[in-house]
Amino acid sequence: MNYDPKDINIIINGNYAVGLGETMVSFEKSEDTASVSYGAQGDYSVAESHNTQGVITVTFQHNSPTLQNLRALHNSRTHFPCFITDKNDGNQVKAGGSDCRILTSPGGEFGNEISEVEAEITVLDYKEE
Repeated sequence: MNYDPKDINIIINGNYAVGLGETMVSFEKSEDTASVSYGAQGDYSVAESHNTQGVITVTFQHNSPTLQNLRALHNSRTHFPCFITDKNDGNQVKAGGSDCRILTSPGGEFGNEISEVEAEITVLDYKEE
């Protein structure tokens, strides 16, 4: 099996993210889908969670043109779609949602080399397929 990072797409508000860092992207649901409680005699109950929040963290090179768009989305407090797709090995993994916000500006770092900047995108209706 081969892996090609060019087969990973990050689509933020309808635009493909460019200028990605080495880690590129990570994504996860913020909370378990259920919690289990055990009694002293071993009986248990399961409580379902309906929290659909997740987080997508994208790593950019500090000179990525996508960062300007993300800062604009943050400053305008805009809700937008964000999806990650992986076309490696026919898996067609897809993660993200249609209701996202950037709650904290990506920030930055400058020095004598190209640095990396992480942008955290909160996904209010997170799904993985």
